[in-house]
Amino acid sequence: MTLELIDFVVETDGVDLEDFPPEVQKRINEELDELTGGDGGPGSDPDNPPQSIIVDAGGDGDYESIQTAIDEEAGSGDVIFVEPGDYESFTVDVDDLTLEGPNAGIAGDSDQRGDEATITGKVNIGGDPGGNPTLSGEVVIDGIEMATTTSGLPDGVVSIADRSERVENATIKNSVVDIEPSGVGVGIAVEEVDNLTIENNEFTESGSGTSVAVNVVETAASNIELSGNMLTDVDRLYNEGAGFIEGRGISSTTVRIVDNDVNGAGTAIGIGDSEDSLETVDYVISGNEIEASSVGILQNGGTPASFTIENNDFIGDSGTIYVDDAENEILDLSAILNDQGNTFDPDADVTDEDDDGTDDRIVAE
Repeated sequence: MTLELIDFVVETDGVDLEDFPPEVQKRINEELDELTGGDGGPGSDPDNPPQSIIVDAGGDGDYESIQTAIDEEAGSGDVIFVEPGDYESFTVDVDDLTLEGPNAGIAGDSDQRGDEATITGKVNIGGDPGGNPTLSGEVVIDGIEMATTTSGLPDGVVSIADRSERVENATIKNSVVDIEPSGVGVGIAVEEVDNLTIENNEFTESGSGTSVAVNVVETAASNIELSGNMLTDVDRLYNEGAGFIEGRGISSTTVRIVDNDVNGAGTAIGIGDSEDSLETVDYVISGNEIEASSVGILQNGGTPASFTIENNDFIGDSGTIYVDDAENEILDLSAILNDQGNTFDPDADVTDEDDDGTDDRIVAE
């Protein structure tokens, strides 16, 4: 194997960009232009250059508190690097802000993770009553552990937006979200948001009770994707608590639930609600491993929707309902069972007809 080292640059006294060969200067300038939106090149000085801010609970950074760093210095396009340690609650109310923990880029369930930056309070993205009506840009949380020890929290360990402040573009990835049901039963609570990505996180449950990884409450939301997440003993991966509603120009939405690994759930995925009022909702549920003791996919009432349910691996012994469509009876259960690449526990006798003789459930008998 041949390894090629390209443009490995560290800050060194007495070395300027002009000291590099012209072709390297050009390559670096192009990257700087992409990152900063500036003109690139030596001497370029964007009006509001992005900056890096270091938060270290031990006192070796620019700040010891994430909230203080946000309030006193963070601007649009900035990156806050959060060092290992314990941190209190914070609210992101700055457009286009990235928070990178010590495990940024490392999946939440990876054994390669090192010491964590642990949030022991609540995390809010938007939802500030005194903030802007819309938080734009992209807010990113990458490589952080969120494990609140606070009891009685409303919403979730992480709350994204509310009806006082809409969020456009939010990503939570490569993080660990621990849910303590006696304090707060939801990992990530979602209200009014466009383009939400939740990927490569691990959701765990400490204590006992009912827990939900991602809960969508009554909201005007569009484009939600859950991908590559791992659930361990969390009761539900996705739930629509009070459905989607039209509002703020939203008349349809897409929900993609792909390539997640769900272990030890009760009802793994709860879709739809009687209060849905969007014109269309498109669901893609694909490539997931779903182990559930009660129901794999529960399709409730609400707005007529389109469904793609394919290439999932359903696990559960006798008595498990793999797909429940008794509320609306709009799914093609025969196709889900036979034609769309889904697999079912080989030790179970699987049928799309339940005890009352109707084909509104796929069950293990």
